Amino acid sequence: MKLIILFLLGSTGLYFQQESSMMLLRNGIARYHQGDFEGAIEQYNSAIELEPQYWRYYMYRAKAKLELKDFVGAVQDYNTAFDIQPNFYESLTKRGASRYSIHDFNIAVIDYQKANEFYPHRWIIHLMRGIAYTGFGDHENALNDFSRAAELQPDNYNIYLFRGVSRMNLGNLAEAREDFERAQQLFPESEIPYLRSGVCCLEQGDTLGALELCSKAIGINPNYAEAYYVRGKLLLAFPERLDGACADFKRADALGYREAYDMLNKYCDKASLVE
Repeated sequence: MKLIILFLLGSTGLYFQQESSMMLLRNGIARYHQGDFEGAIEQYNSAIELEPQYWRYYMYRAKAKLELKDFVGAVQDYNTAFDIQPNFYESLTKRGASRYSIHDFNIAVIDYQKANEFYPHRWIIHLMRGIAYTGFGDHENALNDFSRAAELQPDNYNIYLFRGVSRMNLGNLAEAREDFERAQQLFPESEIPYLRSGVCCLEQGDTLGALELCSKAIGINPNYAEAYYVRGKLLLAFPERLDGACADFKRADALGYREAYDMLNKYCDKASLVE
């Protein structure tokens, strides 16, 4: 009888411990959604003290650490989560994203490769691994991953945008433009594929086409600094439009595009350098 009572007491204690840790988890999630990331981490810390072998607590804490730009701390939590639950691929993909954020591109690729071994048909893994490849300039492998992602998920804007960039870097300008045009169709509110397509036009010798696409990008986002800079450079090809080029460089400079100041200094009246 005594053994039964002790067993019941032990079970009850474990039950209340799990209930307490789950309450802390819920509190942490609530604080996270309120934007109180440090408060969320405090709740997750307390939950981990009660149940250090529950891997999800580390996943949630890593997510909060990412919001605070603590990428190294997030990687450490994803490591622990993976050690406890090695069959959960999301800990690998998120760890890979954290490593990408600290420019540890090669190791990020390894994480995505491991995740791909578990789930070879998850398009997001191929997309993220492709992005990691671009981090150290391996556009061939990046292109392969983006193409596989497109096969698995043919209607995702990001896949075509990133594949277009890889194709640009490999000199496949016509195919790159096809990807950017597909990205435009999928997400017409985005300015980025218009500018990238414009750069392709420029590389193909179509200056007027490039100007039109840059202007479309600016029409979508009037604060797109790079688009003003690129359009300014294009306008330099037309001496009668130098004032327009300088106006674009001035706008890009005001928006924080560093190279624009050099162009102002080189091509424009010194009065353009002063607000």
